[in-house]
Amino acid sequence: MPIRFLDMFAGIGGFRSGLERLGGFECVGYCEIDKYAKQAYDAMYPTKGELYFADARTIDPYTLPDIDLICGGFPCQSFSIAGLRRGFQDDTRGTLFFEIARIAAVKRPPFLLLENVPGLLSHDKGRTFATILGALDELGYDVSWQILNSKDFGVPQSRKRVYIVGYLRERCFGEILSFTNANMDKNKIKRLADYAVRQCCDNSENCYWSVSYDELYHHFGVEITDINESAKLLEKELRQREEINELIMTEDAIEMTCHLRYCPQCQSDPVSLFSVLGCNLYDDHKTAHYHEPANESSDEDETQALSM
Repeated sequence: MPIRFLDMFAGIGGFRSGLERLGGFECVGYCEIDKYAKQAYDAMYPTKGELYFADARTIDPYTLPDIDLICGGFPCQSFSIAGLRRGFQDDTRGTLFFEIARIAAVKRPPFLLLENVPGLLSHDKGRTFATILGALDELGYDVSWQILNSKDFGVPQSRKRVYIVGYLRERCFGEILSFTNANMDKNKIKRLADYAVRQCCDNSENCYWSVSYDELYHHFGVEITDINESAKLLEKELRQREEINELIMTEDAIEMTCHLRYCPQCQSDPVSLFSVLGCNLYDDHKTAHYHEPANESSDEDETQALSM
């Protein structure tokens, strides 16, 4: 059974695009006052048979069908640092959040998914956001929120927004959606990389070291897989470290070798062939450190050494 949602302040359908891409969502109606945005919305989505509202203030929630989710980026100009930041004093745009609250009070959808500029959090020394949280709390919603940047999700644009997830506590128990790992703090990525580099250079066997994603989760509480965004950020950070010679991200672990300049075993033996060539992930690490004989060596020996 699909999750039925009402698309408030829809613009050209940013929320709808994401929900439809996920699948399992059904739009019952949308609200957008800008006629050109509405034209684009109608051109991009199959809106035939859906409810349409130009002005959120005219919506009668008692006439709406049952919904599971309200999503919307309520107008942000009143909270943006690029605007006058009049907040709730802006009667035209600043108070439109309360239209969402008004509908939620009647329809009681289990979920709310809202978006705004980061300035919402600091506006009026935090009192504006506290008012929003207070209003949602009175309606019975617990809330999670976090600032996310589009550039961290494969988009060639740096655009920070605060995302707010509300869930009706009488129907949903506990925190059902957390952004903890969705937008990893750069300092945490750096600490993860520091740990990996330190382990590789100081505790490796024959310059080779591997760490499982389960171990990283145990140490740092960060979920890493070979395909998620956290893994991509960590791999990028590690590849910039001069201590690392080679790096492979497998399905369940990170495998790496330290660079010759940071390999304790290579540095401790100046005649080691690998102190010149460095270590390689594809070498047999049980015999990785080849030592040329101290006495005379034949051409065959030298050929063998260079081929290893």
